[in-house]
Amino acid sequence: MRLHEWFAAWMTRLTGRPCRGTPREVLRDLGGPVDRYPWLAGVEDSLYPVKLSPGPQTGGCSTSLAVAGQESAGAGAESAAGPDPLALPDLERRGRGARRARGQFYTPEDLVRRVLRLTGLPPAEGEVLDPACGDGAWLVPVAEAWREAGVARPLERIWGCDLDAEALLICLARLLAVAPAGGWPHLEQRDFLLDPPSLVVPGADFEALAAESTGVGRRRGGGGAEAERCQKAGRAGKGGRHESTGGGGAADTSNDPDMGRFGGFAAVIGNPPYRVNLDPTLRAALSARFSTAEGEKDLYTFFLEGGVRALRPGGTLVMLTSHTYLVNHQCAKIREFLFRRHSPQDLFLLPARFFPQAPGVLPVVLAVRAGEAPSSSMRLHGQYDPERGWEWTRLVDPATLCRPEGIRLALVPPAMREVFARMEAGNPSLGEVARVGVGIQESLVREKGRVSKFVHQTARSSEDVPVLRGREVQPFKIVWEGLYLRYGPHLSYAGDAAVFQGEKILYQNIRHESLPVRLVAALDRQGFFPKNSLSYIARPVVPFTLEYLVGLLNSTLVNAWFAGHFFSFHVTVGQVRRIPIPIADRERRARVESVAREIAGTPGAGVPAPVQAALDEAVAACYLGPGRHSGLLDEAKKLLAQIAGVC
Repeated sequence: MRLHEWFAAWMTRLTGRPCRGTPREVLRDLGGPVDRYPWLAGVEDSLYPVKLSPGPQTGGCSTSLAVAGQESAGAGAESAAGPDPLALPDLERRGRGARRARGQFYTPEDLVRRVLRLTGLPPAEGEVLDPACGDGAWLVPVAEAWREAGVARPLERIWGCDLDAEALLICLARLLAVAPAGGWPHLEQRDFLLDPPSLVVPGADFEALAAESTGVGRRRGGGGAEAERCQKAGRAGKGGRHESTGGGGAADTSNDPDMGRFGGFAAVIGNPPYRVNLDPTLRAALSARFSTAEGEKDLYTFFLEGGVRALRPGGTLVMLTSHTYLVNHQCAKIREFLFRRHSPQDLFLLPARFFPQAPGVLPVVLAVRAGEAPSSSMRLHGQYDPERGWEWTRLVDPATLCRPEGIRLALVPPAMREVFARMEAGNPSLGEVARVGVGIQESLVREKGRVSKFVHQTARSSEDVPVLRGREVQPFKIVWEGLYLRYGPHLSYAGDAAVFQGEKILYQNIRHESLPVRLVAALDRQGFFPKNSLSYIARPVVPFTLEYLVGLLNSTLVNAWFAGHFFSFHVTVGQVRRIPIPIADRERRARVESVAREIAGTPGAGVPAPVQAALDEAVAACYLGPGRHSGLLDEAKKLLAQIAGVC
């Protein structure tokens, strides 16, 4: 369906008056405020696939739009089309490549409604902003809630920004259908990050705003089964706003000159675009505006800071983003900003492949109250089910989430955290007892149509060396596919040939987050040269041996420790260096070495279950002392299964 035709048909059904022409002409003929929406003139008449309007029935199927201060001619009458769900242009099916380039992944509205209920939004007073509103997936549920609550002219309190005029048109149409006599929303075609809307007041006096603030509608009640589950977890009921559990009050801004920059919104919500590899000019402009800029930041992180700064003191940010800011070492500033300088309330974890179009994105939803001192605890919600919501909720210290491993530690049960502490106590780290490094980087730029420039099927010269890639390393075993690499100074990173030619452990440094086993390592005695999908461990100090270390790395207990601390697609050298290495005694170390040799010598892929069990017991004895540890190892396996694919 053509977009202009769709909008005219939508407004015809909504008002009971025949509409035709461009969107601007349709709105003008209905007496609407066309000057409020100058972007209407730029809406292309694009061809769209259609979908049914999601969620609850809109108010526009049987109620007419109030235009020019009067009810339309069709007031109170259903259109001939009847009250069936309305068809919408499907933005998700519009140009997958272009959508991915913009970092757009649209939010299911049943999730939005659930999150709004659990965070007590929308507020009873004040305006709500979605800084990247798209077709209204977050704003439409807000309008529905206000309509049901009997709020007068609810659309006048709704603000949305987007660069996409076609998405804004769909959002406008949907909002008008929810509350036909509810006023007109503030929908603006603008770059929120570089040109925020007028209610955002950079440089506004924090103390004055705090004194004038009347709160953001601290309401109680409702919430149904989800509220009941939250109450059972020892928290305030989830049907409304939540008082801070740690004293509340204004945050200490004395050491942060940027903290005085507050806006006027009671709530900022949404799902901003995810995009890395930003244009250098844009990156520089954002870095000049935002205090949390550092490293190769994803675009959404600027929306987190900008969203908080757009709030009035006591206002609430609820934003769905990728999890990466929680675990990336280059996101320390945004974590500090959110979890120490404001008052985080809730963190909702969503499963892997939540966005089918972006299986690599692990989403989370964060709720933060602006300008208040952080409390000693916030709510962490996990194990999401589309029908029932989140299966569990626990209290965590927000300060823990300032560390890149904090979210993983928050997912570890207290008993296992005690085990991990025992593993670390008095033991050196792997980086203190052995050399850990990365494999060979061929080129910084991949040639089009070629996976590898210097790898060949056969050795062609004396410069060619046997090369290994990540998939050729299995637990304890190497399955070489017979490839060679032309080695020399032409490589972007050639590494240390002497290390590569010697005995070493090779481990996979790229592991999908959904895989429960995080560490896959094998002992190499054949002098393979590792590609950059592998890293190495070499030259351990006495009394440690490579056989001992490879046994530790492939054990259930060490994998559980690693999974309980780190979560990323890359298994980095810095992470591996932190693994605690038990000193133990000679007899216990020898037992690990013996089982490692047995597994390495067993034909075929995989590790037989009885032999893996023997290895796990031997490793547990090195860390925790002699005795049977089967119950503890069962808990470690359970942990690996439960937190696989969960940030």
